[in-house]
Amino acid sequence: IYADGILNASRFLQQWYQKKANCYFLRNKPMLYFPYAYNQKICEIGVSPKPVDFSRNPNDILVTYLGSLTQGYSTMDIVKAVELLHHPEVKVLLIGKGGDSSDIEDYIRNHGLQQQVFLLGYVDEEEIPSYFSVTDVFILPMNDTVKDWARCPSKLYMYLPYRKPIVTAKIGEPYEVLKDAGIYYQPGSIRSLTEALRKAIDVKSINIDATCHEWSARASLLNAWIENSFENK
Repeated sequence: IYADGILNASRFLQQWYQKKANCYFLRNKPMLYFPYAYNQKICEIGVSPKPVDFSRNPNDILVTYLGSLTQGYSTMDIVKAVELLHHPEVKVLLIGKGGDSSDIEDYIRNHGLQQQVFLLGYVDEEEIPSYFSVTDVFILPMNDTVKDWARCPSKLYMYLPYRKPIVTAKIGEPYEVLKDAGIYYQPGSIRSLTEALRKAIDVKSINIDATCHEWSARASLLNAWIENSFENK
């Protein structure tokens, strides 16, 4: 109500508030579609990661997930999809912690996936580029919920500058940003996720300009919006 302008972190929110622009608290207020972005330092390999309990073979394909290990982020589905894939050269790095960590660990052990799925736990930001630089496929699970349509997943923008295939769903910002460059699965379907992973491992790189999603580009856009929306009033 008290805002002079509104920044919307997703296309969904931008369109939703534009439709309600006649509401008394939105009338005549400038809005800007202003999603997350990445810091250029995500591409700078500095600190080496702690040793991971696996040896990478020349033919191995590394699939990386960064985020919370919770049901809301479908991380257990990733593990089950890898099991269904039946591709021993695919190795998954799960970076992060969460409420499902122990359940995932139990599943890995009970289903003999210790040589394919690796729980790295929390990783310092300075170490992330070292893992991303050797990644062949990134994975960004999305659910068909209002929350996922409206949110802006920060990990998407961290993956972009590496130009590697991203497995995700046609939900919200991932599809808004990736369009035809994304590799999509049906939300909630482990079999569909498995097939998307199978497709992604044959893709070497994606054709996308990540520079427009860097924070300096967002800052220029914000400055121009402020000048056009407020400084001439």
